[in-house]
Amino acid sequence: MVILIFWGTRSHAQKKSYFPKPNCTTLVGDAMFLEVDTSKARGVSDNYHVWSNGDTLLVKFMPGGSKTLRDKVIACAREWEKYANIKFRFVPDSTAITNIRVKLGKGLGHNSAVGTEANFRDQAKQTVNFDTLYFADANYYIAKLQKKGISAPYNLTQLADEMKLDPNHWDNIEMNRVITHELGHSLGLLHEQSYPGAVNWKKTDSVYNYYKETQG
Repeated sequence: MVILIFWGTRSHAQKKSYFPKPNCTTLVGDAMFLEVDTSKARGVSDNYHVWSNGDTLLVKFMPGGSKTLRDKVIACAREWEKYANIKFRFVPDSTAITNIRVKLGKGLGHNSAVGTEANFRDQAKQTVNFDTLYFADANYYIAKLQKKGISAPYNLTQLADEMKLDPNHWDNIEMNRVITHELGHSLGLLHEQSYPGAVNWKKTDSVYNYYKETQG
């Protein structure tokens, strides 16, 4: 399977950061710290868990998730099809046997089984999680709170309450970033720091200051 380097997690311009962003919690065990097989110099993957060239993966959604969110997952999957010798076939929610099962919901975190590990998961359980609370357009909902005379600091409960009153206002750039990232794991890709030739970062103030300014 031809794979581009797993694209990074740099987000768009800093927005109001009242709400913390969850990290990807995909577990890759010892592979995070030991040398693994790689896809030449273009990326890093667990070659023992990548799918076969030309495979068509059956994907279904677990109960929940609006059409807008499901369509975004499908669009990101189609983006991966341009670069990986793989196809995603989205099947009805009632399909009994699938390779990948996507759960959209609050409080799940962002994570995925790595590649073919998904085949060993219970068919009644998801293999990919997206914490949709963090897909909300926070600036939109903060503006609504401000119009109500509610001042900062704001909390996730307020955000969730506003979403119930006025749903489907999403941060499309953040959704695209996170969904594409987790679907990369579902293909067998690992985090960039797993690459044996990765840069040996020195934890200097300049590095921390850069990411504080650009990533919050």
